[in-house]
Amino acid sequence: MAEAKGNITSLFGIPLYTKNVPNISNDVLLQNEWRPIINGQRTYGNKVLKDPRNAHYEQAMAKCVDEFMYDVLLIKPHLKWRWTTSWGLKHDPGHYSQIHSHGNALFSVILYTHVPEKGGDLIIAKDSARPVWTTGTVIPDLVRLNSITAGEVHIGVKNGDCVIFPAFCHHGSTKNESDGARYCLVGNIFISGKLVAEDDDDNNLDGSLMELEI
Repeated sequence: MAEAKGNITSLFGIPLYTKNVPNISNDVLLQNEWRPIINGQRTYGNKVLKDPRNAHYEQAMAKCVDEFMYDVLLIKPHLKWRWTTSWGLKHDPGHYSQIHSHGNALFSVILYTHVPEKGGDLIIAKDSARPVWTTGTVIPDLVRLNSITAGEVHIGVKNGDCVIFPAFCHHGSTKNESDGARYCLVGNIFISGKLVAEDDDDNNLDGSLMELEI
């Protein structure tokens, strides 16, 4: 009888939230004006979720943010959140999103409104400055990569998928190898209010009450 293998527990993992939102159309994004960017197109301006035509998208994304923040991370409800920037992205056949991260934000939210077959995966890439299983200066030879040792994760997405992750995460997409365009909405959020409520005797900051208001 083979000897049982030891258990592996991931320590201090980065949260990645995914949920499929039903009945998501792409009508509004098809009507928007687009400006060219490197390997794609982007809507004009940085407040697309404030457009009344996009209210149903905003409501669907906001519901996912509420679930992620208050039900998953258990952030206390006296802290609210707000959209800081938001825009639409369009990637035609052959286009992809380069690896990047978002500054001046807490979390980034993506809602995919149209993903054709072979339209491209979401990529989450590890920051080389954040060691996981070894430092960047010690790289042993591996038989193959797995979920522990891989430097990036590819996530297949489809119409209606909402994805949330910390804004510091490096991310991008693989090339759109379909015959049609891939569309998504992107929003960044930040929290507002006091990080710890004044009347909170059960704070989790080891007695160091932070009065910072943002």
